[in-house]
Amino acid sequence: MTRPAPKFEGLSPLVDEATLAAAGRTAPRPVRPKEPASVTLSRLLKRARHDEDMKWLRRVALAALCAALLVGGAFGVLALIPRSIPNYAQDPMDEIMEFTLLSDDFNRLPVEKRLELIKDLVARLKTMSGDDSSALAMFAASIEREMRRQMEENVKRLAVDVVDMFARDYEAVPPDDAAKFMNDKIVEFTRMMEDISGERSGLPEDPEARIDALRRQAQRDRDSARENAPTQMDARRVGDFVGFLRRDAEQVAGPEQRSRVTRFMRDMTRHLRDQDISTGKPLPPGSRPAAPPADGPG
Repeated sequence: MTRPAPKFEGLSPLVDEATLAAAGRTAPRPVRPKEPASVTLSRLLKRARHDEDMKWLRRVALAALCAALLVGGAFGVLALIPRSIPNYAQDPMDEIMEFTLLSDDFNRLPVEKRLELIKDLVARLKTMSGDDSSALAMFAASIEREMRRQMEENVKRLAVDVVDMFARDYEAVPPDDAAKFMNDKIVEFTRMMEDISGERSGLPEDPEARIDALRRQAQRDRDSARENAPTQMDARRVGDFVGFLRRDAEQVAGPEQRSRVTRFMRDMTRHLRDQDISTGKPLPPGSRPAAPPADGPG
C-alpha cells in the first residue's frame, strides 16, 4: 500500500524572519523564472508608449529620427545637383583643377563645353601668377592614389569622347565617301588641337600639305615598328599591352562607344598609311582622295 506524500502547506516556518533578523541574516528571496528577451522588449515598448515618465524619451527619439532623415535627404539632394562650373579665368587654381580633374561633374558636360574649358585652362596656365603657381603646387601635393585614378579617368574620358565626336558622324558615311571624310576630319582635328593649345603644331597650313605630312609621319612610325619588332616585341608584351588598352577602354566607354571609336581609329590609321579603308590593302597609285580646300573645316 502506497503512503500518501506529506503535506507541508499551512505549516509555519521553522525559523521566522525575526529570528533571522536577530542573527543578522535575511530570508532568501524566491527565484523568479527568467523572462524571454521578446517579453522584456515588449514590456519596455509598452511602457514607452503609455508611461507619463517616458514622454521625454519618445520626443527625443522622434527628433533624432527626423534629424537623421533631413540630413540624409540633404546629402542625397546635394549629390544629385551638379556643381556649378568655376570661372576658369578668375577662380582659385586649386578649385579649377579639382573640378576639371577630380570630379564627375566635368565628365557630364558636353564634349564641346569640356574642350572650351580646357582651352581656358591652358590660357590660364600660360599666364599663371605666383599665387596660381603656389595653389597648383599644393593641389599636386595633395593628390592621393584614389584621386589619381579619378584624374586618369577624366583625361581618358575626354580623349575617348573627342574621338567619338567624329566617330558618330563617321557611322553615317557611305563607303565611297569614307576617304574624303577622313581628310576633312584630319584637318579639323589638328586645327582644333592647335586652337585649344594656343600654339601651332608645325604642320603646314595648306590642307593637302598637312595631310601629306601626317602620312609621312605615319609611314615613319610603321617602318620604325617593323624595324624594332624583332628585338623589342614578343607575344607576352603584345598581350599585356592589348589587355592594358582593353581595361582602360572598358573603364571609360561602353560597348557601343568602344566599338565606334575602335573602328574609326582603325580606318583613320589605314587611310594615313595609304591603305584601302575597307580591306586594309595598299591603294593603287593615283587613287588618293583630294584633300579639303584651304577654307575647309576648322
